[in-house]
Amino acid sequence: MDELAGAFMRRLGVVFLVAVGACSAGGSRYLSDSYNGSPVVLFQAEDNHWLLIDKPDKSKILVQRDLMRATTQQLKVALPRETYERTAIAYLTTTGRTCRVNRSSSVVEQIWEFTYDCGAQAVVASVLNTQ
Repeated sequence: MDELAGAFMRRLGVVFLVAVGACSAGGSRYLSDSYNGSPVVLFQAEDNHWLLIDKPDKSKILVQRDLMRATTQQLKVALPRETYERTAIAYLTTTGRTCRVNRSSSVVEQIWEFTYDCGAQAVVASVLNTQ
């Protein structure tokens, strides 16, 4: 990643966490402690643009709709947890991992954190779900 792109991603991560801070004091403290300084990934799925922070060492991923790229109509519709979960799984798949979600948590409104498993059991579960 060149220097300009790296600076943009760092700034995007700060904007992401500052926006969260405006929503919930408890949630923002957790997000700041858990995700501050982590790279933010821009991802497109489910007819939306997303901001994701993946922490493979902790098997956690944070998913938020990219409000800067959302249309006015998209902003009027609150999305269900399942949409965020499918987005997380779709992203993890693009990284070459076959994972399943173990736990989900709404950290603040419209920001979800998922704990996932990409081990052998997740692979078996994925195979069984496609049959």
